[in-house]
Amino acid sequence: MTISRWKKIAIGGGSSIVLLSALVGYFEPSLTPGTPYKDVTGVWTNCDGNTHGVDPTIIVTPELCATINANNEKEALNSFDKLVDRPVTNNQRAAFTDIIYNIGEDKFKHSTMLRLINEGKVTEACKELLKWVYAGGKKLPGLVARRQAEYTICITPN
Repeated sequence: MTISRWKKIAIGGGSSIVLLSALVGYFEPSLTPGTPYKDVTGVWTNCDGNTHGVDPTIIVTPELCATINANNEKEALNSFDKLVDRPVTNNQRAAFTDIIYNIGEDKFKHSTMLRLINEGKVTEACKELLKWVYAGGKKLPGLVARRQAEYTICITPN
């Protein structure tokens, strides 16, 4: 059995940005990354789960996708750093930043998860990750797997 790249990084104590990139790449893969498609909720998407300014008539180059993905990851990290006022581990930062990448800053900003982090109840906040498994009113196996991965990372010391 092979171990996923994100698992190796989490166990090995990699930086938050490296772990986030591995998570996003694992859970937001596209067979044709620059080709626009509608996600399960009907939102136009391209690259690694990008929903910002997607034109459904334009296929984006791999180079531009790499830039878009990096910018989205940095944006999610910046959101986390702006909203969280307590110290967390690299793994916790990566896990919470991955959910921001996936659900957006606004939903995270108004979540119980953020409140718990800022109250210093990070372990409880990690458990909150497991609740975010619905999209378009449906429980999705892909989100269940992603949240389990985020939770596993969140509770893994580094």
